[in-house]
Amino acid sequence: MNKGLTLTIKSIASFIAISIVSILIVGVGGFFSAKRSMQQATFHALAAIRESKKQQIETYFDQIRNQCQTFAQDLMIIDAMKDFKKGFDTIAQQLNYSPEQIAEYTQNLKTYYQKEYLPRLNANIETAETIQDYFAQMPEVTKLLQYLYISHNPNPVGQKENLNTAKDGSDYSKVHEKYHPAIREYLKKFKYYDIFLLDIQSGSIVYSCYKEVDFSTSLATGPFKKTNIASLFRDVQEAQKIDFVRLVDFKFYDPSYGKPASFIGAPIYDQGKKIGVLIFQIPIDQIDKITMNDRKWAETGLGNTGETYLIGSDYKMRTNSRFLVENPDAYFTTLEKIGTPKNIIDKLRLLKSTILVQEINTTASREVVRGSTNTIFDEGYLNVPVISAFTPANLKDFNWGLLVEINQSETLQPIHSLLWSFLLWSLGALILVVLFGLLFSRYITHSKS
Repeated sequence: MNKGLTLTIKSIASFIAISIVSILIVGVGGFFSAKRSMQQATFHALAAIRESKKQQIETYFDQIRNQCQTFAQDLMIIDAMKDFKKGFDTIAQQLNYSPEQIAEYTQNLKTYYQKEYLPRLNANIETAETIQDYFAQMPEVTKLLQYLYISHNPNPVGQKENLNTAKDGSDYSKVHEKYHPAIREYLKKFKYYDIFLLDIQSGSIVYSCYKEVDFSTSLATGPFKKTNIASLFRDVQEAQKIDFVRLVDFKFYDPSYGKPASFIGAPIYDQGKKIGVLIFQIPIDQIDKITMNDRKWAETGLGNTGETYLIGSDYKMRTNSRFLVENPDAYFTTLEKIGTPKNIIDKLRLLKSTILVQEINTTASREVVRGSTNTIFDEGYLNVPVISAFTPANLKDFNWGLLVEINQSETLQPIHSLLWSFLLWSLGALILVVLFGLLFSRYITHSKS
């Protein structure tokens, strides 16, 4: 082979090698540049969702505060508080039931507790409660009103609010017939779980719209004196300002069958004198509706694996997990695989809720509880790599942490598609370069010979 031919072949080989390296450099550089751009776009998108949901949550709770304060100052509520208090204090004397009648309605109420209330409650709590836990020191007025408006109420459990009056002829029932429809309409309009009126001195719940077993008990001395609603009552009772409003965090609440409950309350004043307390029980489903975008995750930009949720300072959820709502069986299977304690899984199954049960022990959760706002790569609470955007939600009385997360695998899917496209493009380009080089080499060799 002559010297010129050798140099020509070497030039072709060099051309092929340089072409291959150039294709790889351009392709790999483009791939990593696209990957960085995609990650940045995801970070910005999650941060935007985070700020939007933060505003929605804070606005919702500001509205609740304003509604509670305004309703407490409404003339109808002021009159209702006074009238219910009078009716509550006099009903036993007015009806003047005989010992036989008292024994009869007491037994009727006990039957309700044994057949309706306690089975539902004990299914959701670890230590079963008994009838004695409630009746050992139950005042007669509590037994009487719970009989009239709960156990003797013809409406089924969950619909006791549909009874306007017990028709027993008492002043209390006349007052109830007068005010209850309007308060019930307010509850339904703003979707509260329950509305209470409490006597400022005794802490007695003289009115409850929904009629659970906290109705007509005292939050100062009764069976629920250690609950978060009782703590709220004491805060309002001691407050000095007329515009005082206080929100308390979720706790498990026995009257609601051991499920999580949060409350907000404000004082009721009449001519400068504090006479009562108005309390709203916060609706969980309304908070979930905000965080879950009414279960339209894709429309929010959260695709198939993204979710928004709230946690408390104890690192436990204050809203429900998307994965529990969408596919409970798959959710429980995942929890079992990652080693979640059986008692936690059992609690989640019983309550059908992650609130106060599902703990979020991640880098993002620890950062947001400390008050940080950021967007990071993290290991999610289901042990799946996620991108997490988080920030505190300011509720005035305390902060929750707001987290927006999506699986990294879903955000990188377009990158993987791009990688395959690059590999196919590179392979095609390399084949063309090699073929061109071989053909050109043969042509040169033939020409030189």
